[in-house]
Amino acid sequence: SAYILKIEEKTLFYKTQDTLNLPNEDEICEQYLFMCNYLEQNGYNHYEISNFAKEGFESRHNNRYWKRGEYLGFGIGAASFVDNMRFSNISGVDKYEELLAEGTEMLDAGSAIWTRESENKHSLTTECEILTSAECMAEFFYLGLRRMEGVFFEDFKQEFKLSPIDIFGKIIDKLVGQNLLEYIKDSCGENIGIRLTREGIFLSNRVFMEFV
Repeated sequence: SAYILKIEEKTLFYKTQDTLNLPNEDEICEQYLFMCNYLEQNGYNHYEISNFAKEGFESRHNNRYWKRGEYLGFGIGAASFVDNMRFSNISGVDKYEELLAEGTEMLDAGSAIWTRESENKHSLTTECEILTSAECMAEFFYLGLRRMEGVFFEDFKQEFKLSPIDIFGKIIDKLVGQNLLEYIKDSCGENIGIRLTREGIFLSNRVFMEFV
């Protein structure tokens, strides 16, 4: 994993950043491209915006996120995604232990029931978001596009029973026209998916926001 340094507020770096001689945007881009080329030349596949791996050693954990796979998190502050519902446990140690001692359980993910009352009194779960169909379709693209192989239209059709071009066609054509996305083509030259261009990698957050 290789991430561009982000200076967060309330850190020593933030307070002293004027003295750190940090690289400018052009230098950051040059460093990133050098890293990509160097790792690929040495047998590492660039499989996600900030991740590289030898063949067969890609992170199953991360790929599950980018493909919208379900997962359960256990413990203080742990996050879960089940049945198009994202929820997380409370982060306070004392409160968590107190609720456990009372026999409190995690929110029943399968029921997809969430109320403010359950948060305050009856659950270890403190945050919950039930995604709409539109939000799920948007996630398919802005999470999937983090993977260098891109996203495939047939996978979208199988999951949502709809054509991605009917829903996002104008957005996709716009981003392709701006050289931020490129079409993936089959042997017959048909468009079967999309992926980020090299320029699109640097402006990926802008690309993702188009689908939100």
